[in-house]
Amino acid sequence: MKLLSTAFAFVAILSFSFVSFSQWEYVGNDNFSAGGLSGACLEINQETGVPYISYYDNEAIVPQLYVKKLVDGIWTDLSDEIISEFPISWLHNFKINPVDHLPYLLYRDTDSAYVKKFNGDEWEQVGRAFLSSGHRHGLDFDKRTGTPYVFIRLEFDDIDYEIEGEGYNPYKVFKLVDGEWNVFGATAFGGNPLDYRTLIINEAEEVFVCGDDAGAVNYHSKFSPEGTLTTLPNMNSVFAPCINSSFNNRLLYSESDNLLYDVVFNTYTGMCPDVIMSSFAVSTWNGDSWTNIGGGEEDEDINIFAHAYGGDIMMNETTGEVWLLYTQFDNETSNIVMNLKSWNGSEWEDVVDPEIVGNVIDREGYEMMQADTKGFQIYQAEQKVYGIVHSRVDGKISVVSYGPDEPSAIENIAHEIKIYKGADKGEFILETEMKIDQITVYSIDGSLIVQNDQPNQGINTVNLIKSGVYIVTLINDNQERVSKKLVVQ
Repeated sequence: MKLLSTAFAFVAILSFSFVSFSQWEYVGNDNFSAGGLSGACLEINQETGVPYISYYDNEAIVPQLYVKKLVDGIWTDLSDEIISEFPISWLHNFKINPVDHLPYLLYRDTDSAYVKKFNGDEWEQVGRAFLSSGHRHGLDFDKRTGTPYVFIRLEFDDIDYEIEGEGYNPYKVFKLVDGEWNVFGATAFGGNPLDYRTLIINEAEEVFVCGDDAGAVNYHSKFSPEGTLTTLPNMNSVFAPCINSSFNNRLLYSESDNLLYDVVFNTYTGMCPDVIMSSFAVSTWNGDSWTNIGGGEEDEDINIFAHAYGGDIMMNETTGEVWLLYTQFDNETSNIVMNLKSWNGSEWEDVVDPEIVGNVIDREGYEMMQADTKGFQIYQAEQKVYGIVHSRVDGKISVVSYGPDEPSAIENIAHEIKIYKGADKGEFILETEMKIDQITVYSIDGSLIVQNDQPNQGINTVNLIKSGVYIVTLINDNQERVSKKLVVQ
């Protein structure tokens, strides 16, 4: 793959200064959109490792919704078929079914929402269309069966807008049954004008949905596998004093620690001078309450990722860690810095060194796209990270990737670390052949529980009486570290 530094030749011709990537590389041909796009979604076929991208490009010769995949190093249209022309909702949802590995689209034209899948030859509609309004709708799949679910805001004329015995509620979750969309459940959001909607399904087949009211309140609900509704407390984010601030949540469910992660964005500061425009915060739901777990680079009091774009969150299924990808504006230098971080239970750590990829004042280089983009994916088999960036010169997009270097000594034997219960209550045995200099154990909320600066070589014991999720970290004499999650029942 060619290094990103080659991409800026067109910038030099226009007499702009330019910067280059050193750690990230282009995937396929760069700057392949016409520009002026929105709602881009990046997906990886986890069976084949092939990346896909969908986006709405309103500066193309024919403004339309595109879906491309990487073929022999070139981003290639999935078919010659025009999926939908202007006017179309500039926010859509694109995912690959984890069971049949087929691409699915959920999008809206002037008055209706559609689900389509690509069968290898053409796009075919899945179930009926919905009379719908608003922006992004939610789409996800049952991880075991591949059954699709959607979270839709219906219009009054839709047949399922009002259900006998339930009354008025336009916000509904539908499940595909025998080729037809059946109502799975209605949220408690009622008549609130929720705009951006998100849906995810965990391995226990619980369905989580959320939406925002174009302000600072984010509404969340959970459905059991049978469709029973549980309403979660509203999440009044760190942006709560602002009007039209929080929108377009990212939801992620961590199976290893049973936490729901939510990323909330702020794009407006007119009523809120203390909160920084273009910022986001990460919060977790533990079954009882919401906890803010990140940021603080700009202002410890509001604890956010400030001057930031992207803010996409993913689960690294190999390590069990939550990873975050975003670009951030440096106030002092005006540089744009690319960040890939992991949550270790107490703080966000760099997975790769932050790298300058652009500059705000000189309008050069690249940055992650705005919050209406799903621009972060991990090819789990190879631990390869993909991200969407767009040119600050003309708005065209490229896909970049970061692949880990050769594993360090500690990573090579990380899988050989064993943690198992001891004979006594709350006793856990850590067994490894690696030479370690320190052992730490943090609770999931970041509290230090154990620190052993003189561990035994071979077998060590830790005592954890209280039930919960813990992060156990082993550090060698080169300050390399490996972390394991431990769930105490």
